[in-house]
Amino acid sequence: MIFAVTGGKGGTGKSTIATNLAIAISTKRDTILLDADVEEPNDFILLGKSLENEVPIKTIYPEIDTRKCTYCMKCVKICPEGAIVLIKGKPPVIFDKICSGCGLCFYECEDNALIKKERIIGYTYLTEISKSLKMITGKLVEGEERAYPIVLAAKRRALESYSKQSSILIVDTSAGTSNSVAASLKGSEFAIAVTEPTPLGAHDLELILSLLKKLSIPAYVIINRTGIGPEDEILRVSEKYGAEIIARIPY
Repeated sequence: MIFAVTGGKGGTGKSTIATNLAIAISTKRDTILLDADVEEPNDFILLGKSLENEVPIKTIYPEIDTRKCTYCMKCVKICPEGAIVLIKGKPPVIFDKICSGCGLCFYECEDNALIKKERIIGYTYLTEISKSLKMITGKLVEGEERAYPIVLAAKRRALESYSKQSSILIVDTSAGTSNSVAASLKGSEFAIAVTEPTPLGAHDLELILSLLKKLSIPAYVIINRTGIGPEDEILRVSEKYGAEIIARIPY
């Protein structure tokens, strides 16, 4: 079984719930906890562990060979990210941090003026919490902008240890509804959306429930920090998307 713990709003206690669920379930079944919040992974902190078994994640980017470049601008025009800019009278300038590593420019350049370079954009880790609980962590290098490939790499590593017949995979997503969150959620049999009874909590709950509906993933809701505000909007949004409230955690 694969399920996700998610939430539109940050700071609702999503990771606390995910780690506690992982600990509880691991007493009965082999469990894998995937921390897919690659920009700010903190499950290892909550579990009191150091990250282990580091594997670097690399991406490619182009570098201009000025001896071969004819200033044809084909690489500039084909780049979907706008990472290659032509300054009049000079070879194209490449902003490697914007480059997505798609490789289109290499195929488009007929002068072989692009040199393929690599850089590390993140890491994945496999940490053994106990005999029945493993944690996979994705971590984006500071200053890098693209979390998506790190999420995919971490998820692949988690699936390598996952057995549908004998284990449970819990995916702790990042907050929000970005493409990285969608990538984390895909493949889940259901998702638990963690929220809080505040106006922003209700607003962001609707965003994540809408995304789950588009992905055809059944959703359940946990209201954390109950008592800090009225639950009317949380109840309305949950009912709108057919998401059952399965737990309330008092403040």
